[in-house]
Order: sequence, then structure tokens, then C-alpha cells
Amino acid sequence: MNKISIFSWFCSLLVALLLVSVGSSGSAVAQATNDHVWRFAIVVGDVRARPLFGSSRHDWQSVINGDRVGAGSRIETGDSSHALITNGRDSLTLDANTMLTLPAIGENGIVVIRQRSGTVSYDVGTRSRQSSSNFFTGDQPRQEFQIRTPFLATLVKGTRFVVTVGENEEIFEVSEGVVGITDFATARVTDIIPRQIATKTAGTALDVDVVRRRRLIRDEVLGVRVEADIRLPQDY
Repeated sequence: MNKISIFSWFCSLLVALLLVSVGSSGSAVAQATNDHVWRFAIVVGDVRARPLFGSSRHDWQSVINGDRVGAGSRIETGDSSHALITNGRDSLTLDANTMLTLPAIGENGIVVIRQRSGTVSYDVGTRSRQSSSNFFTGDQPRQEFQIRTPFLATLVKGTRFVVTVGENEEIFEVSEGVVGITDFATARVTDIIPRQIATKTAGTALDVDVVRRRRLIRDEVLGVRVEADIRLPQDY
């Protein structure tokens, strides 16, 4: 199982824990339905946040379960740290060594999360799942929802996907719905569907692979069979 698949499994576990928390506390998440506000539902390890207008290292504050941050806040996770944050409708699960900026209010009608590094699993609602509810206001039809990374812009047409941003490489894996990716270098737009992985490396074009689960051949040393995710060309 590759690193992204392991992280996807971990994210599913965190979401399950969040649902249990909601069930046991009545409406813990429902009480935070102001979409300008994000709540830290689960915090593991060193997780910090900085408000929209914070500029110095002194503005960074450690967070714990239940803490809330506003629009435009920046979030960082340290080594071996994780966080699950929610605005009451949508959730983001941050892996270790991740940095992102939450959407700011009134960003030209476009909801934009800027992921600078690390791995984030996104579970965001769509019109089909939430009628015409807006990601921010709850009253107006939702505007475009995007994830922007150093190399790519992602228009969210689906609900569940994982984004990993490295120093020279970015990886997108979709588990549900459709994600449209624009390559800044070529302006080419590519739709990524479930079980596809899109990889962008500095100086190269966007590459799309299909991930299929297959049995590998018997290990000659251990004499056992193992199962793993492997990548195949898109037209395989």
C-alpha cells in the first residue's frame, strides 16, 4: 500500500472518530455552522495556527481539540503530527509537515485554499450533496472551490481527494467525484476521476496514472504473496 493510500485510510479513521464525537455530544459540529469559522476536531502532536493578519513568528499559536480559527488563517503541522478541521460541512485532514491557508472572505467570489506543502485529504460538499448551500454563507449558491498549489490549480467537482505538495513534485489522488486540474505551466486542464493519480514535477507536463489493486507474484525469499497498489499508464 503506497503512502497516499495509507494516509487515505488514516483520514477515514479520523472522519469516523469525528462522527462518533458528533453522535456522543449531540451536535458538536452542527453548532459550528458559521462557515467563516473552522474547528479543530482532532489534533495530534504539534499543530499551530496563525490568524489572517498575523505576520511574525510570535503570531503562531499552538492549538488543541476544540480550538477555532477564522477565514484566511494559516495552519501548520509538525513532525508526526495530524489535524482534522471542519467548518461544520466540510473537513480537511492534514498530515505531518503540512502548511495551508484557509479561504479568505470575499476572494473574488472564489473559495480558495492555498496548500503550500505536505499532504491534505479533502472532503468537501457539492451542490448535489448540499443542495444550493454555499461553502461560506450557507444562503447563496456556492461559488467555485479551488485548491491552489505552487504548480497547479484544482477546481473541485467532487468530494474526496488527497493532495501532496513536495519541494519539486505534487501528487493528486481522487477517491470520489471529479477534480479538474489546471497546470500553470501549460494552462492545460485535466479532469481526474477516482483511482487516478496525477503527478506534476517541476519542468514536466502533468502525468496521469491509473491505480489498480493487483496480486503481486510470490516472493521468492519469503514464499508469500503480497497485495499492493501499483500504477499503470492511463490508457492501460
